[in-house]
Amino acid sequence: MATRNTTWYRFGRTGGVANVDMDAIDGNDATLHDKDLCIVLDVDTLIAEEFVMDIDNAGAADGVLIVTPTTNPGDKRWLFTRRRSRTIIETLTGTKTMGLGDMDGYNVYDPGGSTRIVLLPAEEKGFVVIQNSADAAESLTVKDDSNTDTIGTLPQNGSGLFICDGTTWRQFANTGAMVATTGTFSGDIVTTEDVKIGDGKFIGSTSDPDAIAISAGGDITLTQDLIFAVGKLIGVLGDLDLITLTADTVTVAGAVAATSVSVGGNVIATTAGAEFAVQNPTNTAVFHVGGSTTVNLADNETITFEVGGNIFTVVNGTTGAGAVFFADYASATIVKLADPSAEFEITDTDTAKIAVFKGAADGTVSIKNYQNAVRALRVNSLGKVNAATAPA
Repeated sequence: MATRNTTWYRFGRTGGVANVDMDAIDGNDATLHDKDLCIVLDVDTLIAEEFVMDIDNAGAADGVLIVTPTTNPGDKRWLFTRRRSRTIIETLTGTKTMGLGDMDGYNVYDPGGSTRIVLLPAEEKGFVVIQNSADAAESLTVKDDSNTDTIGTLPQNGSGLFICDGTTWRQFANTGAMVATTGTFSGDIVTTEDVKIGDGKFIGSTSDPDAIAISAGGDITLTQDLIFAVGKLIGVLGDLDLITLTADTVTVAGAVAATSVSVGGNVIATTAGAEFAVQNPTNTAVFHVGGSTTVNLADNETITFEVGGNIFTVVNGTTGAGAVFFADYASATIVKLADPSAEFEITDTDTAKIAVFKGAADGTVSIKNYQNAVRALRVNSLGKVNAATAPA
């Protein structure tokens, strides 16, 4: 048989509850070895039973003296060895300093009318169980022997199992999870339950301990860049691929449903059309309304966009005609610089053309279809576009 190299702590012999019952320890667990010790603590009676693992026993289990793992048992059996039931009962009048003689025992302390500090023994391998038997709301603060680090706090009628690996004391909760206090855990931490941190507390690394802060309201604040792996997604429940990130491209799926989308204060999409006003990513002075596609205007429909002082082109993709215009904020007159096909009008007049017009002291340029048929338009602006509306 191999030498024992692991001590397990559980709170029941059988029951199959992970991290609580001894029989829930998987027979194929890589950390389970021959002659491992398992201490089963009954927190109500403060009685501990010790079992030793025999990997090739194959005996008939009775759930008391012989316990079989519920998962992958093979020939593995937990064999009962002894029961510990030593109990120390004491009423405290001040700080309690525990000694090595209190190790592996059950210590019932009455705080004696006031909150008390209990100092654990010097660091040696072993455990202590402490119960607070106060008859009022008086707590016990359990600290290491240097009176520096708080290992746990026990309220009235509370109890705790404290384990030392020879270097560091830690509290072991009766759910089978290690209670995080001071100290360092080696290896991965895996849980099937919720992970909760205190309001306004941090998640971080050794070099950046406050990298992630979570407020009481659930807001998350990052002190560093948020970096995604190439090809990963940003989305919401029910629509996980709203945004796809690649090395050089951000792809937004679908139309923008409720509002404008802006980059650097510049509109790149409107309520009703995801590509209605898009900035050219390679030239911050060039925008185009409609993007690589067209904006379809039914007869008497209008689109608008806001400018300061812009040269822009309007192309009728249906007929192939196009014109060049200039507009500024102050003037009510739009200057038509070129209109080879004579398909465009610069006043709001129904002359069976495409009307391009604006008012004085107004940055809104309107483009209206008076051609008595649907027209597919592309509008490109040299200059900043502040806002835009979809066909209406």
